[in-house]
Amino acid sequence: MLNMNNNYYKYLKEINKRKVADRYKGKEHYFHASSAGLCLRKHYFGAIEQVEPVPPENISLSRLRLGDLVHEDIQESLKDFIKTVGGYKWKMIFGRNASDSVENYKLQLGTYGLGVERKHNIKLKEMSLLFYKLGDPKATDMRELNVPLYYMKKAEKYWKHVNEKTKSLPEIELGEAPAEGWECNPAWCGYFAHCGGGLKPELLK
Repeated sequence: MLNMNNNYYKYLKEINKRKVADRYKGKEHYFHASSAGLCLRKHYFGAIEQVEPVPPENISLSRLRLGDLVHEDIQESLKDFIKTVGGYKWKMIFGRNASDSVENYKLQLGTYGLGVERKHNIKLKEMSLLFYKLGDPKATDMRELNVPLYYMKKAEKYWKHVNEKTKSLPEIELGEAPAEGWECNPAWCGYFAHCGGGLKPELLK
């Protein structure tokens, strides 16, 4: 079983390596829409310093791969934007005491919306995020969350702010660098060591 696990994670690392090359090779100096609403230092390290990020840890790779597979299947059937979330995040979005914990997803979608409008010279009539619940034996639930069109304006304003704030290395400050505390974790941030651990240097190995 151990060899099987090792081979699988080796496969996932190769898949992730190819994905990064396909998406970002030759575009290293660009900010990435998928990081909208996240840590400003992450934008800086990726686009300005162009530091090569450390690949995600094994458990993170498997979760990212599962998300990719679900995304690809639903994208093929709906030709729309999809997100996969675990039970806790699901409760934060759709639970009785739901809070707006997906601002970054909305900014991502607003960024893609801007790109679609400008590339195809059209005006979008609506935008929405489709969430698929993972990590539960009964995880068959899918729900749609409408995202107001003004998020395209918010995204445009956000990226102007990023451009201004990354003229030099942003100071570590919760709210922008990182935007949320969970980002400072070697399991999810490929720049964790380069950043000195951000808010959580005690997690440095």
